[in-house]
Amino acid sequence: MKNLKINSLWLAAFVLVLVNAALCANLYAEGTIKIALDHGRINLVAEDRSFGYVLNELSKIAHFTVKIPPDLYSKRISIRLYNTEVDRAVTRLFSLTRERNYRIQYDSSGEITQVDVLKIVKEKSRGTTKVAGRKLDNVNNMPPRYPHRFNPISSAPRRYRPRYVKPE
Repeated sequence: MKNLKINSLWLAAFVLVLVNAALCANLYAEGTIKIALDHGRINLVAEDRSFGYVLNELSKIAHFTVKIPPDLYSKRISIRLYNTEVDRAVTRLFSLTRERNYRIQYDSSGEITQVDVLKIVKEKSRGTTKVAGRKLDNVNNMPPRYPHRFNPISSAPRRYRPRYVKPE
């Protein structure tokens, strides 16, 4: 009788582990992906997949290399592209994840050879950004202080407006 209780406890624990594993597998189930390359045009259907996985599968089919940081790799996307060029598909994937710091390298025949994503690191000092090991000044990214400099007639103070001279 004691042996039967132990066996039934083991059986209950085993069933509990199987049910838990099935629930976890259902929660973390990956979506579907279908990629077909035909004469330089691509058909791509990805439902609820990670961005890095989709880009890596695309790179295997189109024969180019990819370098992606881990934080961007895990973003979930769903996309459908039909009869699209490979480089347009790659740029569409990046625009879908709102990523702008990428570089696409081409060979002499116009085919993609490498796709890099540059990771931006903010430094503590004000006005500088470190992009791929280089410091850049943020002045160009700031809004202009005097918008009237670009359109002098519109809303500039009087001292900045050009004088009107009548043609003779």
